[in-house]
Amino acid sequence: MGRCNDCGECVPQCPHQALQIVDGKVVWNAVVCEQCDTCLKRCPQHATPMAQSMSVDEVLSHVRKAVLFIEGITVSGGEATTQLPFVVALFTAIKNDPQLRHLTCLVDSNGMLSETGWEKLLPVCDGAMLDLKAWGSECHQQITDAIISRLSAASVCWQSAVSWRNCVCW
Repeated sequence: MGRCNDCGECVPQCPHQALQIVDGKVVWNAVVCEQCDTCLKRCPQHATPMAQSMSVDEVLSHVRKAVLFIEGITVSGGEATTQLPFVVALFTAIKNDPQLRHLTCLVDSNGMLSETGWEKLLPVCDGAMLDLKAWGSECHQQITDAIISRLSAASVCWQSAVSWRNCVCW
């Protein structure tokens, strides 16, 4: 998925008028949006104007509103570990908050994070879902143009740290 460059191509395409240009920026109105993804389909950047930048405190505010109905959170979308400092800060805040510390913290990943990155994440992460595109290295490289050895290093890191207690591969 690309990043919105505020070109405005999506604005007239939205069948629900959930988008507008304000001060040169595409602004999304969540209240009237029907999640039809027309904006994403029409965007030359393959971006979504629904993406939002949020602070850890803003995310925690949303989590607190839902805490009675959830057992944990999973960060995903694109590759969540590319935002490693944010994910570590979010999971740390959850683990340190008396109202939220019972929630599990999971990450959906392609597994390409370095071993050093996993070492930063593991102390505050309860599990990972590793999205394996193929098990064999040749097939994996054809599909993803990435070498599976790095992913294997991630799985070894997880195995040694948590005995695969919460690592799901699909």
